[in-house]
Amino acid sequence: MSTLVTLPVYLIIALGFGLSHMGFLRRDDLISFGKLALQVCLPILLFRSLASRPFEQVLHPGYLLAVLCGSCLSLLAVYVIARKGLRRPAGQSAVICVGAAASNTGLVGYPIVHQVLGDAAALPLALTMIVENALIIPIAIWVIGRHAQVEGGRLMEAILARFKSTPVIYAIPLGLLWSLSQFQMHGFVDE
Repeated sequence: MSTLVTLPVYLIIALGFGLSHMGFLRRDDLISFGKLALQVCLPILLFRSLASRPFEQVLHPGYLLAVLCGSCLSLLAVYVIARKGLRRPAGQSAVICVGAAASNTGLVGYPIVHQVLGDAAALPLALTMIVENALIIPIAIWVIGRHAQVEGGRLMEAILARFKSTPVIYAIPLGLLWSLSQFQMHGFVDE
């Protein structure tokens, strides 16, 4: 079963590698595909998954707490392993722990979970990304900035710049507001 779930993801990765290796896809093409996925498709998916449900079905405090605790434990454990076990410098350890605590949920995790849960996977994706974008990534940026000895003001500017330039950040609260408003989504948006 697990091979059937992950196989499509690996096949798509292999296809992309093969097409780029043959020269069919150039680096600029891959950057454009990545921008389309991150800046357009993912925010639409998140908005729709939140806005198409009644608000009481959207927020699951137990799930949010579990994701927060798991992410914080991952952040801490990987930092300690990188720092003490691998003897990496503090700044490098901070960067390594970001990959563990704020994994590639949207582009790798979601497709795998979608293979098992189908369209129901979109809601856990949205809730997980709320925790990652609102708490884990800012904490990680703070840890990295602390070890890079960035001035507090510049660090806060970096955090705010990240939020302002990420459509996912807007899609999540807009989806929550739409859900709270109880307006129904009809027509092509539902399809």
